[in-house]
Amino acid sequence: MSINRILGSSLVRNSFVYVVCDGINKAIPFLLLPFITYYLTPGDYGVVTNFNVYVQILSVFCFLCTAGALPVMFNKLDKSEIRSYVSNMMLLNTVVTFVCLIINMFILRWIDRGLNISPTFQMYAIVVVWFTGITNINMLLWRCEERPVAFGVYQISQSAVNAATTVVFVIILLLGWQGRVYSMMCSVIVFGIISLYILYRRGYL
Repeated sequence: MSINRILGSSLVRNSFVYVVCDGINKAIPFLLLPFITYYLTPGDYGVVTNFNVYVQILSVFCFLCTAGALPVMFNKLDKSEIRSYVSNMMLLNTVVTFVCLIINMFILRWIDRGLNISPTFQMYAIVVVWFTGITNINMLLWRCEERPVAFGVYQISQSAVNAATTVVFVIILLLGWQGRVYSMMCSVIVFGIISLYILYRRGYL
């Protein structure tokens, strides 16, 4: 196979788009970091880190296991079956998230003492996880369908909104670590709703 043919293949083109978009996506928070560090103390960063850790723990239970199976099933099922599979994934993720919410109610104080996350922000973490699961499903479908441009634009847009709301809440309104959490919530909820609409319009819900 010639070099030109390799470079012209969809795999190479898609990989190039993913790499470029991923680079831009990671550059946005990196460029914002010097400004944020001026307004957030090391203690603030610690609380934000704990919040992110709790979100990641919840994500393992709420959607990562089911989402990991989607790329495998995508090539085994036809279009109608994929739609049914995605709908069932959404339902299962919602049920599991609700179960996590109930369990969280019984261990609020332990989590507060262990991670220094108040009960209110523990509830915020569960909201973030549910909306993140929706966006994750939408992004996985774009990957499976080999739509790197849509994937990249969506990813960069979410990072840009996250950065813009961080400027508003942390730098302008001076809300400290709470502002950083609010900015994450805003971007996750907005793009989760957009993902819900996209999935609905495409017949997955």
